[in-house]
Amino acid sequence: CIDNSFVKPDVDRSVARVEVELTHVGPRARRDLLVEVLDPDGHRAGRAEQEVTLEPGATRTTVEVAVPEPKLWSPNHPDLYRVRASLLDGDRLADQWEDRFGMRTIEIRGSDIYLNGNKTFLHGYGDDCVFPKTLCPPADHAEYRERFSLAKEFGFNYVRHHSHIPLPEYFDVADE
Repeated sequence: CIDNSFVKPDVDRSVARVEVELTHVGPRARRDLLVEVLDPDGHRAGRAEQEVTLEPGATRTTVEVAVPEPKLWSPNHPDLYRVRASLLDGDRLADQWEDRFGMRTIEIRGSDIYLNGNKTFLHGYGDDCVFPKTLCPPADHAEYRERFSLAKEFGFNYVRHHSHIPLPEYFDVADE
């Protein structure tokens, strides 16, 4: 089965490097791994197929998928791509994994941060996981959209979290 995937965008080469982690129980087996990238509009941007040999335990492999003329992610233009990894056993779909990612470059030059080649200034605030109404973080996209919208109105472009890791819904909205 597919346990995880991680995308490393390579904007200079117009490629998404997709690392896929697979787990296999049983004797050695060969499978086909199909990796597709869908653009922010939902159209196929690229596709790559690779045969993998699964050993008992964990196997990690990397597949490069061409992403022609990538739309670059930034806070003001949050264009998100979707990667879909499919593990095939002959013609049968054995497992599938989807995730979102942004094509972007981040560089540190001296003490400066550059996003997609443009110098970026960080304006942020601390989040100490205070939720007086619910006592715990809500698993609600709408709540986080409202919070991020308000933060953006005040000119903030990052949040530092203290003593907690936000829920997946938080990160979904942060990417958007």
